[in-house]
Amino acid sequence: FQSASCNMRVTCLIAALVLCCKCSALQPQSSGLHLTSVTDKYISGTFTDYSNGNGIRFICAPESIFIATLDNRIIVDIGKEVYSDETESDRIINVEGWTFLHHKGSSGKKDIRITTGDAYKISSAADDTEKLSAIKDVMDQAEKQDMNTHKESVHSSLETFLDDPHTKLIVEAATIMGKVEGLYGSQYPILLPFYATALRLDEATNGQNTSLNMQQLEEEEEENEDREKRYTCDSYSTCPPCQNNECLGMCGPGCWWCWSWICGDCCYYRGCYYHDLCCGDDYWSWSCAIPFGFSCHSYYCY
Repeated sequence: FQSASCNMRVTCLIAALVLCCKCSALQPQSSGLHLTSVTDKYISGTFTDYSNGNGIRFICAPESIFIATLDNRIIVDIGKEVYSDETESDRIINVEGWTFLHHKGSSGKKDIRITTGDAYKISSAADDTEKLSAIKDVMDQAEKQDMNTHKESVHSSLETFLDDPHTKLIVEAATIMGKVEGLYGSQYPILLPFYATALRLDEATNGQNTSLNMQQLEEEEEENEDREKRYTCDSYSTCPPCQNNECLGMCGPGCWWCWSWICGDCCYYRGCYYHDLCCGDDYWSWSCAIPFGFSCHSYYCY
């Protein structure tokens, strides 16, 4: 009888464990990050909000960044830079369906709105010679137009970008990648433009662009508060930087919150400093909203 009773208890225990596992599996998470590739040259993945089915997929690769919805609507697509000489370069930028040719030269920078046909002609050119010829045709046509129209188009595309409900997912994905997965920008520089873009989105909404449980980040917050007590504010090398100047040069929205996973801590960084200046100079610019080419130690307002 003892053997039969023991077998019955074991059977009941196994059944209970199976039921528990099934119940756990049936409880959906609020959101999920799935990294499909993680190398120092290429990082890709998806992030899904299971409560409404919205999601994004992203690719961070050398000289390019791509973010789209799960149904393949492009949010951000920044292509590789094409150089005509040491002082002239061009790249195609697609933001929320608005396509631009970003030209950078000795006389300054220009953003020219182009058609998808022009973009295809440039991107599908067989070699750099054909590509530069196609770019020259676009530039010649643009000189006949009012450049203010192109500038207004940039502003409109960035307004659409900042208002896109999917941008909240960019912020959440970047936060989990850095905070939970430990993918620090200092170790994976290829992620820095993606992180800096997410940070800019978070700044644009004063940190309200995420539904993450802030209790998850309480430990990091306390760590930053301890730093504020330990350091004075007498130079840009302090950690965090001078609060009398809105913590200029710290990777975070103002002094109130620091994204330590971008550069590794909450100290002053030249790249963060110049990005702050770019935003102060022109809030509605690629250099501010989508800081491609950003690194912790340097940044150029492209």
